[in-house]
Amino acid sequence: MDVKAVLIDSSIVIIEMQMARMTAFNKRVAYNLSKAYANQLDKGENYPLLNPAIALTITDFILFKKTDDYINKFVFQEETKKFKCLEKELRLIFVELPKFNKSLSELKSLTD
Repeated sequence: MDVKAVLIDSSIVIIEMQMARMTAFNKRVAYNLSKAYANQLDKGENYPLLNPAIALTITDFILFKKTDDYINKFVFQEETKKFKCLEKELRLIFVELPKFNKSLSELKSLTD
């Protein structure tokens, strides 16, 4: 299931729910985010017209085994010194449902 949403600040959010692992899943997420960003402009239009794009991917499987966090957010950053680049333009957010183990009484925040 894929949904395209536009936030009040005109950011585009591509929301995807993935039930099972598939070949090249990460490439698919990157492709869909890039496509959503690039498809905002027609030939000859100016780059300032571009709005940020976010891929919100909800998985029903464990994607990142190196962390117990059920929400992981990624932006472009320099490899060595880790300073951010394009942090507002292109973002990846993953929610891994199997890692979310709170009961109804434990829910405290809007994120929960």
